[in-house]
Amino acid sequence: MSAPMVLLRSLNQRRSRLLKALVNSPVAFGLLILALLACGWNYLAAESSRDRVAEANAVLLETERLFSAIKDLETGERGYVLVGNERYRSTYERARLAIEADLDELQHLVHGDLKGALAGEKPLTVLVAEKRDFAAKVVAARDRDGFEEAAELVRTEDSNHVMEAISREADAIRNVLTRRVERIQASDRLRGLVLALLTGAAAWSAALLLAGLVLLRREEGRRMAALLEGVLDHAPVGLGFLDRNLTVQRMNPPMAALPGFGSANGRSIWAAMPWLEPHLKLPLEAALRRGVTTPNVVIPGTRGTCPLEMSVFPVMTPNEEGATVIEGVGLVVSDRDVPVEASADPHSA
Repeated sequence: MSAPMVLLRSLNQRRSRLLKALVNSPVAFGLLILALLACGWNYLAAESSRDRVAEANAVLLETERLFSAIKDLETGERGYVLVGNERYRSTYERARLAIEADLDELQHLVHGDLKGALAGEKPLTVLVAEKRDFAAKVVAARDRDGFEEAAELVRTEDSNHVMEAISREADAIRNVLTRRVERIQASDRLRGLVLALLTGAAAWSAALLLAGLVLLRREEGRRMAALLEGVLDHAPVGLGFLDRNLTVQRMNPPMAALPGFGSANGRSIWAAMPWLEPHLKLPLEAALRRGVTTPNVVIPGTRGTCPLEMSVFPVMTPNEEGATVIEGVGLVVSDRDVPVEASADPHSA
C-alpha cells in the first residue's frame, strides 16, 4: 500500500475515532449541544433587541417629526394672523396635513397605544387635537373677522398652555424611549457576556473531555498493543504476519528461532524461504483472495530436523464502511516432533 493511501486511511480512522468518542460520550455531546444552543439563543436575542431598539428609535423620530409639524402649524397660524397672505396659509395647511400623517404613523408604530399621559396631563393625541382645533379656529377667525379678533385669540393663555403641554408630553416620550433603549442595550451587554462565557465554558469543557477520552483510548490502545506483544513474544508456537505483497512484517521469537526463518523480516517470504513456496503458495493465495483459512500444512524437514506444521489464515479488519478488508496473512508454525532421517533436503535446492 502506498504512503499517501496509508496516510489517508490513518486520517480517516482518527476522524472516525473522534466522532465515535463524541457519540459515545453523552456529557461531551451535551456540552456541545449546550454551546450551540447558547450561540443560537444569543443570536436570536440580539436580533430581537435590535428590532426593539429600531422600533424605539422609529417612535422617537416620528415624535420629533410630529412636534416639528406642530411648531410649523403654530408658525403658519400666527404668520397668517399677522400678515394675512397665502404664504403663511400654505404653511399652515401643509403642517395640518403633516400632523395628521405623523400622528397616524406614530399610532401605527406604537400599535395605537397613545392613550396614556406620560407627563401627568392629557395624552398626546388629545393635546394635538386641541392644538389643531385651536389653530383652525384662529385661521377661521382671521378669514371671517379680520386681524383683531384672530390676534385676540392668539393672545389667550389657552394657546400657550396647550403648546407647553405638548412640549412636556413630547419630552416625556423622549425620556421614556431613551431609558428603554438604554435598558435594552445594558441587557444585551450582560446577556452577551453571560452567554459568551457559557458558550466558551461548554465548548472548552467538551473539547477537554474529548481530548481526555482520546488520550484514554490511546493509552488503552497502547496497553492492548503491549499485551499483544507479550502474547506474541511468549506464545509456545511461532506466529508471523505477511502483508498483501507477502513481505514478512512481523514474527515472534519462537518463529524466528526456526532454521531459515531468522533473517526473513522485511523480505518477501519466497526470497527469504524459497523452499516454502511449493507448500504455501496455494494456501497464501486462498487466504489473500478469498479469505480462506488453511490449517495444518506439513512442511518436510531437512536431515536431522523435524518437519513443520503451518496454518495459514487471513488477517481481516473492518474499513470505514464496515466492510471486511484483508490486510495480510497470518502464519502459525509448530514442530511435528517426528524427525525425518532420509527426506529430501529442500535447503539444497
